[in-house]
Amino acid sequence: MAHHDYYNFAVGLNDMVYDSHKSLIEKITLELGCHDKFEYLCDKFLDQPKLKCKVDENAPKKPKSGFVLFCEEKRPKIMEKVKKACVKKKEKFNLGVVQKELGQMWTSLNEEEKHKYSELAEKDKERYQTEFEEYQEKLFGGIYQN
Repeated sequence: MAHHDYYNFAVGLNDMVYDSHKSLIEKITLELGCHDKFEYLCDKFLDQPKLKCKVDENAPKKPKSGFVLFCEEKRPKIMEKVKKACVKKKEKFNLGVVQKELGQMWTSLNEEEKHKYSELAEKDKERYQTEFEEYQEKLFGGIYQN
């Protein structure tokens, strides 16, 4: 929605001003030789509201990469294998082990095997592009053009 764009712009502007003022305080404290008071002065004079960018829930989801599609396909089998190994060894389940193994499997694939996932990723990009165009049309009523 348009109000999300405006709000997110305001959040970015607020962060930029805060960083600028913080940098100025740092330069002044260095110049005066009292850098130990930098944190105190920032806390005293700078207020940064806790603002986060908003996400439009109606916007289409971004396209997935070939690696993500590969992981979605292989993760359940790897997780089951790792869980069984953890139970055998009486260790705590670690998701990092699953991710590491998926990464190793991906790098060991040859180009022909990776090509399958890159084709799926291209189809997902096309899906995203059409959904995004429909979303923009609905949102701006034909006013917005790329």
